[in-house]
Amino acid sequence: MGTDWEIIGEQLRLDKYRILSLIIIAVVGATVVLWGDNRIYMALGGVMAMVPAAYLDGRYGKLYHRLTISMIIWGGLLTVGLAIFLPDYHWYQAFGGMICLGGMFFLLYIATGQIGFGDVCYGAALGIFLGCQGALLTFVLTFALGLAAALREYLYYFIYGKWRRRILPLGPFMACGAYITLLWGQELIGWYIRMF
Repeated sequence: MGTDWEIIGEQLRLDKYRILSLIIIAVVGATVVLWGDNRIYMALGGVMAMVPAAYLDGRYGKLYHRLTISMIIWGGLLTVGLAIFLPDYHWYQAFGGMICLGGMFFLLYIATGQIGFGDVCYGAALGIFLGCQGALLTFVLTFALGLAAALREYLYYFIYGKWRRRILPLGPFMACGAYITLLWGQELIGWYIRMF
């Protein structure tokens, strides 16, 4: 058995990493087309980092700590760079998002034990790219998407009488929730506030 980096690389090679690269390119391209202001740099950095981690979690049920720690370092470097070159960028939003989303998943980790510490680290890493408000919305969207997938699994069980998958990894739902937040987070938050 090799190091985590060797295992990650081997799993990506075995799973036709070209397909994963095409997914990243498609998601990044959609982000550029749909969203073009100066927050694009943080969105692109987040997408480039979150897709491989979500893929590996969905495929193998494991979020590698070295990969999520690398995301935190990448997000921190990107935050420092944006704070230096973009005067209207607020670096404390990235730090607050990391504490907020990572903290909420850490509380779930302690309280229930149903999620792993990789999910906590992945949440903290995504929080850097999302900020505080985005972290809260991502948390809600993660479990809404997870609930939809769980209902699909129950429906499959009732129709066919067997389970397709007993354990649903949280990483892909976190990544989808984060991506929805990156693209339409401000609109969703505004819509929610207007309702009340």
